This record gives sequence, C-alpha cells and structure tokens, in this order.
Amino acid sequence: EYMGYPANKTLPLVAGFEGSGTVIANGGGFLGRLYVGKRVAFFLDGNHGSWSEYTVGSAAKVMPLSPEVDFKTGASTFVNPLTVLAMLNVAKKQGYTSVIHTAGFSALGRMMIKHFRQNRIDVINIVRKAEQIELLKNEFGQDLTVLDSTSEQFQSDLRKVVQQKNTRCCFDAVAGQLTGIILAAMPRKSIVYVYGLLSGDECGQIKPTDLIFQEKEVKG
Repeated sequence: EYMGYPANKTLPLVAGFEGSGTVIANGGGFLGRLYVGKRVAFFLDGNHGSWSEYTVGSAAKVMPLSPEVDFKTGASTFVNPLTVLAMLNVAKKQGYTSVIHTAGFSALGRMMIKHFRQNRIDVINIVRKAEQIELLKNEFGQDLTVLDSTSEQFQSDLRKVVQQKNTRCCFDAVAGQLTGIILAAMPRKSIVYVYGLLSGDECGQIKPTDLIFQEKEVKG
C-alpha cells in the first residue's frame, strides 16, 4: 500500500504519482525524442516517484505544457482534473443541483467549486480548520457554503443546509466517522461516494436503518 492506497510500488521508493518538469533525456523511441527539452506534465506508476529532482517515466504518460502554464499548475494535470470531471459527470447525469465535498480546501476542491459553478451546481464545502472558511470565501465569494467539521455546531449546520438545498450526493475524501454523519444528515435515497481516506480510518457511524429503510447508499 502507498499512503493507505493500493499501489504497484515496493520499498525502497520515491513517493509521488504526478508532477511536471523539463525532459532532459530519453531512452529511445519517437515520443521520447520528441519530448526532449520540452516542458511537460507526467504521471508515474512505478518506484520512480515525482517527489524528487529527477525521475524516470514513460513517454506515453507525458503531456506537453502550454507556455502560459507554469510548473506548479502543470504538476496537477492528471489526477485532480480527471477526478473533478468524473464527479461532475455523475452529478449532471443524476440531475443534482447541489453536492457535498469533504475536502473543500484541497486543490481538487478548488477545481470542483469552479467547474461545478459553471454548470450551476452548488458545492457544500467541508473543511477541517476554522480559518479555512474565510480563506475559501475570500477566494470564491462570501456566498460560498463552507462548514467546519471540527465545530460544535457542525452537525446541526450540516442538516440545515442539506435540507435547504435538498442535497442527495456527497463526494467524500475523508472517510472515518464523517461518512456516517453526512449520510445521516441527507434525505432519503441519498448517496455518499467515498474516494479518499484522509482520516486514515474506516467509514463509521453508518446506521443500518439509513441503508435499509431510507434507501441510502455508500459507494466507492
């Protein structure tokens, strides 16, 4: 496992799945020669991770960066954007007008706010530090819905906003006790998609009655 996630990696290894940089050499082949000297984003799935000054990867998993894209932005070209697009596709397909996201302050969370807004879908953003509320509101507007999961009023605030917006979908990157708390706050036939485990804990506080009688679901 790698940070709790199944991965095709063995020790010793360098961490990091994606990144960006300049190609300085190649091991042969047309694509490899084409990218030498170019600024690129890349995805890695072997023991050579991206958290290093130099790394080795496949030319088939490289994407050239446009001149206006800096390395910091380019380093998140693969995983986060594709994840957000997949989530957006689910929300649009099911006709949701609002969703919950439990990693509101993350880079993915910021992408999610932007793209979901463009598609007129509200995001209820959950953060884990009180100061992150104002930081997100300053970035995206004071009308943005942000809740602090460490607040004593969190569960009551969550129930209130979920009822107001009739929110029936959650994308959960945290897992742990938060999964069950959110599921309990949502209306009948709601669903929580668990796509991360930032808490490091198994999903908890899931009531059998929510699954049996309220027809709620938890999916991976």
